[in-house]
Amino acid sequence: ISNPSESALPVTVEKVSLRTFIPILTFKIINILIPLTNMIITRHDCCCTNAILAVSSGSQTMISIFSVPLNNLTNFTTTGTLDKMDAPKVSLDDIGMSLRRFGVADYVVFVLMLVICALIGVYYGFFAGKSQTAADYLMGGRNMQTFPVALSLIASFISGITLLGVPTEIYLYGTQYLYCIFTVLCMGVAVSTAYLPVFHDLKLTSTYEVIISLVLIYYNYYNLLLFSFYLERRFNKKVRLFGSFLIVVCYIHTKIVYFFFVLFYYYCCMFFSFFFFQMLWLPIVIYVPALAFNQVTGINVHIITPAVCIVCIFYTCVGGLKAVVWTDVVQTLIMFAAMILVMVKGTIDIGGLGVVWNRNYDSGRIEAPNFSPDPTVRHSILTLLVGGFFWWLQVNAVNQNMIQRYLTLPNMHLARIALAIFVVGAITFLSVCGYCGLLIFATYYDCDPLTTKLASAKDQLLPLLVMDTLKGLPGLPGLFVAGVFSAALSSLSTGLNSMAAVLLEDFCKIFLKSRMNARRTNIFLKTVVVVLGAICVALVFVVEKLGAVLQMSMSLSGMSNGPSLGLFSMGTLSETVEGKGAFIGGIGGLGFMTWITLGTQAAIAAGDISFETKPLTVDGCKYDFGTASSMSAVVNSTVPLHKGEVFILYQMSYLWYTLLGAVVSMLIGLVASFLTTPINPASIDRMLVSPVIRRFLPKKQNLQDNTLKNHKCKKSRDMIYANKNCWRAFCALWHDNTHPAQGYRGMVRPNNCAYSSVQIVASSS
Repeated sequence: ISNPSESALPVTVEKVSLRTFIPILTFKIINILIPLTNMIITRHDCCCTNAILAVSSGSQTMISIFSVPLNNLTNFTTTGTLDKMDAPKVSLDDIGMSLRRFGVADYVVFVLMLVICALIGVYYGFFAGKSQTAADYLMGGRNMQTFPVALSLIASFISGITLLGVPTEIYLYGTQYLYCIFTVLCMGVAVSTAYLPVFHDLKLTSTYEVIISLVLIYYNYYNLLLFSFYLERRFNKKVRLFGSFLIVVCYIHTKIVYFFFVLFYYYCCMFFSFFFFQMLWLPIVIYVPALAFNQVTGINVHIITPAVCIVCIFYTCVGGLKAVVWTDVVQTLIMFAAMILVMVKGTIDIGGLGVVWNRNYDSGRIEAPNFSPDPTVRHSILTLLVGGFFWWLQVNAVNQNMIQRYLTLPNMHLARIALAIFVVGAITFLSVCGYCGLLIFATYYDCDPLTTKLASAKDQLLPLLVMDTLKGLPGLPGLFVAGVFSAALSSLSTGLNSMAAVLLEDFCKIFLKSRMNARRTNIFLKTVVVVLGAICVALVFVVEKLGAVLQMSMSLSGMSNGPSLGLFSMGTLSETVEGKGAFIGGIGGLGFMTWITLGTQAAIAAGDISFETKPLTVDGCKYDFGTASSMSAVVNSTVPLHKGEVFILYQMSYLWYTLLGAVVSMLIGLVASFLTTPINPASIDRMLVSPVIRRFLPKKQNLQDNTLKNHKCKKSRDMIYANKNCWRAFCALWHDNTHPAQGYRGMVRPNNCAYSSVQIVASSS
């Protein structure tokens, strides 16, 4: 007690519940750390004082370039970390003129990122020490180093949804979502023990996009195998086609794709549907950061897009997968550095960790674990640990983009080390993004930028904080924009590499009678990368006109995630499911999840389902923001849903979708297999099931040898029993040189058949 007079006040002791004990304990720890941050803040006070004086004298502050509405720049208003002072209100015209402030240092940082990526491609294309084969170009020779592959996995994990969505989630709904870090740990254990050994033993490979087209990449020639071929070996070709169709549905939920799937034969269907998605998705990947760059600098999107794409096409073309992985390393470090800078600088600007904690705790955003068993609760411990586990499992266990990187490592031990590094990195990045969400609210706690239209969309909150926090530091806004472009370049390079593989394996090697040598294959792959990259750049002009056409289709991807996970889980974790049962189970799971997903989307569109956000206020705004100034102090909170109004399954949390779809598919598959044709566990290749299940299978010889022997036996029996005359003539070959035997000169006697020739002769006679 700092005031001695307060010591006479009565002390009230209250019973603290378990749900409030954890935040209180953490609050005490934060208060202990506050004096340490005060030392840093004191050194920073001189800079802040000068900025405050500048604001109070009427100077204008720099604001977020991402908060500009795309159609009308004059609708934009301003705020900032320092604008909470009693400063004169700034006119919109002056703010509009001050938006495009990208200094020389920012340009240098951005260009330096592109130069580094290009140099990596040059090194692996011309100075790596040996000429690249097709396997090196597409798989990195299977001798990549562990740490770069782990960072490449993190780069695949970091997307716009993670980068922008997690801070927005924390800002609007609180910290309950961050308990998913325990789910990530459980996912890592499951992938390491149950799924990764199967795919590693079978030498599966390909990016996530390649599974869409059902391309067998180097199975016969390079001993590699695709996920879809796993389904054919474990079940049958019908299940293989259905599994790949689920991946197509995960990406493109339109009747056009279904039409092509039914109309075209196997290769034509998957070939065109794969390229339809890729050639539409990749231009969007580049267009979004190019639009952000346009808001910063004023440079036209049609100028910056070709410039950046040329660099990406170049290092992907000449460097192959190794260049892609190492550029992922650079781009991951850039993104992580930008987030750390925003986190540290923003914390210092508003007064330290104590201010961040107090403002979020007072608003109810710091939450203890919610142990509610209700599955309709959006985020609870049960939802995050159980439902979220299966969602993460689907993303990482049967995701080609992730598995392909694991299989670039030479052995299982290194793959598991890379997986462990990825888990630690994913948890770290989720934590940083979550803290940035707390920092956003602490910065704008009394003036919600969504209500005032300072940020025209929810996903612009983090860019708003970035540009507001780093505006006075030359080069750092450029670093963040470079990080945004880094995520796009990683996706583009991976897409171009996979499309080159599709054209080579699923088109050229099928329709060309002669096999291409290594030199011609290299030239073909690089030419494909250049041509497809140029097409993607040209399609940027088309993407501008699409608007929200793709938004609805991408929001429905959850309907196929569960059946897809269930299909692979039936193959790797069950020895009793046969092909027909797996196919029926997949169809049933897909139909069930389609019903649930479409029903939920219809209820959301009708306004029957809404989620309550944390309280947001505009009482502390020191600038004009139009008619919103007459709003109440608390905004953006929605009315809770009355549970009796909507079907119960429509109210279910989105994190349960993957588990529900997988369970329904597996149950239907098990029942269908039991009712149709029971499978003999001894007939299953032990390499096709998880090591957890292998110990329960009957002991037998390696199925690869048995399959070869059975194939030879069947071929011999078919030839022998074609007709009796042929059989008699064939037997004559082993006794004399009579006329009937002359037609079979050079043939080998089938000594490896299950039955001896004596038994066959006896049965024939």
